[in-house]
Amino acid sequence: MSLEKRLEAALRKGDRSSLEKVFSDIYSTYFKLACYIASNYLHTKEDVEDAANDAFINFFNHLEGFNPKGSIKYYIATSSKNIAINMAKKMREQIEFDDEILGGAERPPNEESMLIEIMERVLSQDEIALINEHAIEGVPLREIARAKGDSPNTVKSKYLRAIKKLREEFNKGG
Repeated sequence: MSLEKRLEAALRKGDRSSLEKVFSDIYSTYFKLACYIASNYLHTKEDVEDAANDAFINFFNHLEGFNPKGSIKYYIATSSKNIAINMAKKMREQIEFDDEILGGAERPPNEESMLIEIMERVLSQDEIALINEHAIEGVPLREIARAKGDSPNTVKSKYLRAIKKLREEFNKGG
């Protein structure tokens, strides 16, 4: 029996253990495909696997709305592609933010001390530590999140908010 028919039967029954078994089979059948598709847009194994896993989470979270007559393979493949594209776009934007704050125009000689003073005035100690760890030391946000026990999205949001605060302060002439 095809995975689509097994999924349809499990959905009709409403049996959670049947759904979990079918989902496990779907995962083992299509995980490599999802990784292959994501690898066309992402460069690290960790990012590729994250995108693939997110595609399966998305699929599982939307099972009730899934048309059992549709193709699971197509759904997973399309979802992997879209998630990988969005992740790559966010990574590019992150690099652009980093470059905008740290790079760019010629810097005044005392810029480092000015930056430290502004950071201490505008940011919390946690935000300063996050910026130092990521922007200065080059630690990926995902690793920072793992070390703190936070989700990568939470850490990324905190980082972007801190950068926004700094940018606003610079724009005010602070």
